[in-house]
Amino acid sequence: MAMRETPRSVRAYLIFVGVVGAIINIVPLLIYGTNPVLVGVSLIGVGFAGLYFYLGLRFMKLLPRSSKTIVRGLIAGACYLLVVALLELLSGGSWAGAIRSVIGLLITWYLITNVRRLGATPA
Repeated sequence: MAMRETPRSVRAYLIFVGVVGAIINIVPLLIYGTNPVLVGVSLIGVGFAGLYFYLGLRFMKLLPRSSKTIVRGLIAGACYLLVVALLELLSGGSWAGAIRSVIGLLITWYLITNVRRLGATPA
């Protein structure tokens, strides 16, 4: 028997990713706040963390009415993660940063798949 995500578990994932994403992106702002590129990337990351948190809070209302809105937000987050991974690799940054972004992309893909499935399920 395969485990299937429920609306509550996807909602919890979104809220968790929002909180963790905010922490991950605020720490570099506090430590390396003088680098304008890092500040910009971190601020955008905080914005996406806020989006994920918001989508998690509103998930139960958005899912039956507008699951495409949730999916679009997740796709935008995936694009941001892809850009961060490329910046890490092209700037000579750490492989660890690129691997973190790839893990984030996998989690986002998992969330997109489940939101589409749950959105297609009649209430």
